[in-house]
Amino acid sequence: MNYLFPNTNLEKSKFHQNGCSEQVWKHFLNFVAFCHDAATYREGILEARKCARGQKGKILRDWQQEEAKLESREGRARFRAAECVWDIEEALVTDSDRLLLQRILEQTGLDKSLRSHEAANFWFFAVSEFSAP
Repeated sequence: MNYLFPNTNLEKSKFHQNGCSEQVWKHFLNFVAFCHDAATYREGILEARKCARGQKGKILRDWQQEEAKLESREGRARFRAAECVWDIEEALVTDSDRLLLQRILEQTGLDKSLRSHEAANFWFFAVSEFSAP
């Protein structure tokens, strides 16, 4: 798995642009990909914690290193997802674009604060299909 770039395995035929502009739609698909990545890393973190329970010595340290690596990657994916949202905000053209942004902000809990991506609910947009407003 490539941990540095967004999930590119999205089946784009299951995502329907409807009235959204091309630029906003491009940013939205990137946003969904980063949401998938953040969710994948979160699953890995939980698995690493589970495997580390009851371990000692080198095995424990190895699992702790794996957890730290995945936490760093999850944080980067969350940050990049938030960047995509702010790119959407700057590219708004149609009413559908505005409705899409409003939906993202409401369901993720993102705001303009510097660290809001750390607590945002990106899992909500780790979807395999979507129809824009």
